[in-house]
Amino acid sequence: MKNIRPVLVALFLLVIVLFTLDVNVIVASDNDKTVDIYLFYSKACPHCEKEREFLNTYIDSNPGKVLLHEFEVSGSEENAALMYEVGLKLGAVSFSVPYLVIGDAPIVGYSSDITTGLQIADAVQYCSDNPCNDSVAKIVSGKGDEVEVGVKYETIHTPPIQNDIELPFIGVINAQSISLPILTIVVGFLDGFNPCAMWVLVFLISMLVTLKDKRRMWILGSTFILVSGLVYFLFLAAWLNVYFILHYVTFIRYVVGAVAVVGGYINLKRFFSRSKGCETMSEDKRKGVLERIKSIVKTQNYLLAIVGIVVLALSVNVVELVCSAGLPAIYTQVLSLANLDPITYYMYLLMYIVVFMIDDLFVFALAIFTLRVTGISEKYTRMSSLVGGVVILVIGILLLFAPSLLTPSL
Repeated sequence: MKNIRPVLVALFLLVIVLFTLDVNVIVASDNDKTVDIYLFYSKACPHCEKEREFLNTYIDSNPGKVLLHEFEVSGSEENAALMYEVGLKLGAVSFSVPYLVIGDAPIVGYSSDITTGLQIADAVQYCSDNPCNDSVAKIVSGKGDEVEVGVKYETIHTPPIQNDIELPFIGVINAQSISLPILTIVVGFLDGFNPCAMWVLVFLISMLVTLKDKRRMWILGSTFILVSGLVYFLFLAAWLNVYFILHYVTFIRYVVGAVAVVGGYINLKRFFSRSKGCETMSEDKRKGVLERIKSIVKTQNYLLAIVGIVVLALSVNVVELVCSAGLPAIYTQVLSLANLDPITYYMYLLMYIVVFMIDDLFVFALAIFTLRVTGISEKYTRMSSLVGGVVILVIGILLLFAPSLLTPSL
């Protein structure tokens, strides 16, 4: 019996040791689990390059922990389509890159190693310690219908790097978030000084003033301005969505940049040559517009007059787009580079339209309250050509040669 006791103790200790080893093997197995991550990026994207550098450093520091799958979208329609399908399946469609997927958690954009980098590390660690869906693998293998998005991580839109500045009497503002609003105000204001639409409004108001009927002036004048603003907003939205569709086609940026340079040259040429009025509308067409305005004003039926004003506003704004030297196309291209929520894009377009219509609203309000017509003088129109030409030229050069100077601050 005494001989059996040591044997039993030895067996007991052996079981404990084996159990401990087994647990250690399991833990080691979990800790050594490789996490597949999927990066959609563009060669022309400076933020993508920063994220790739971070990921390569992270992978080197954590061998065997991460397997990185990269998809370049600007030169591959197949990769761009895959990114869209992934976003659709995960309920997080984005036209912005970098677009990183860990499990079923998309991380859109990249700010810095200490912000987005930590988010990436946390997501990798979570999927290393816990079961995670490999959603992209299922989509790539043609089993996208099996993707079930979990609730462990929601879509992460990386916040911009904070760069706060305290101004006297104003308070703290963020320097990185101010550039896009300023660009919107400047370009919208310059676009508003457009002789192609202004002379039509001035002539319309001058005809209405002769009637001495403020009610008729309010109805017809405000209809013209509102319809003009709505049409221009739709044009801007159309441009923006075209850029979203062609977001991964790199040469589009070069085309818009070239158009901006040409547009800037045209504006500067208009300033130095002292050009007047709208050069895109012939004298015969202008006379035709004037006759239409006269017939609309003389129409006694309000409904017919309003319909005539709507048609007039539509036709004039088509001409105005040609006369704008590409400002709407250039602005929406820059806007499309920003990493924003869908509704925010359209809020910027709305801001653009409000600023764009300021000069029209000023002329109209002045006419209503004074029954006198005051147009924008040639001096201000010429100055807008000068400033607009410089702004457009600079944006064009940046789009062509240094897009990173536009995108980090957006």
